[in-house]
Amino acid sequence: MERMLLENSDVVRRKSVGFFADSYEKDDLEKLLDRYITQPTYYYDVVCWLDRILYAPAQLKAMFIRQLAKELPY
Repeated sequence: MERMLLENSDVVRRKSVGFFADSYEKDDLEKLLDRYITQPTYYYDVVCWLDRILYAPAQLKAMFIRQLAKELPY
């Protein structure tokens, strides 16, 4: 599933980040971000979304997670 974070489509990448935000604990998301930025090519929007859901103040974090949840099919 992590390979979806490397898709050309920003919609696919955003949905993938939403999936991980919904499924992973903070520690796992931090590890995901660490792995992601070591890729030869990666997308800035993925890094920004992961950073937001990991390190934003609580109210902003909740807002970002709600935004991503709208992208999920469930």
